[in-house]
Amino acid sequence: MGSIRVKGEIVVTRDSGEDAPIPFDFTRTFTAIDDKVFTIGTNATRTLWDKTGAETAVDEFDFMLMLATGTLDVETTASSSSDLGSFRLVKDLPTMLGADDTSGALAIAGANLETFVKLRADEPLGSATVSLRMIVAKI
Repeated sequence: MGSIRVKGEIVVTRDSGEDAPIPFDFTRTFTAIDDKVFTIGTNATRTLWDKTGAETAVDEFDFMLMLATGTLDVETTASSSSDLGSFRLVKDLPTMLGADDTSGALAIAGANLETFVKLRADEPLGSATVSLRMIVAKI
């Protein structure tokens, strides 16, 4: 058992020069925390998390943080193997997910909620090896 605290501030500077800070402070206790560092080579693809994989210490998550040293595309596979998606990680910008819940492409219209079953990362730019720190936690 352990806890994770995410604390900081995002500051938006408007055209007028006025700052608009957005402070945040989130703390939660988890029963399992998995903290890994991955190396993804140039033009390479690597599995980061697989719900059914033997190397996965946390088989579902209520918090995920990803922080990459370069650009990565993350492919998501949902519990329906036909539901694939992706999102881009930007160098030095933390990306967080609050749960492994997801929806298929048409789910906004009322389809069933699914969960992620696999996440893979790809270095799309062919420019450099990228290091990725990923923390996955379960309540």
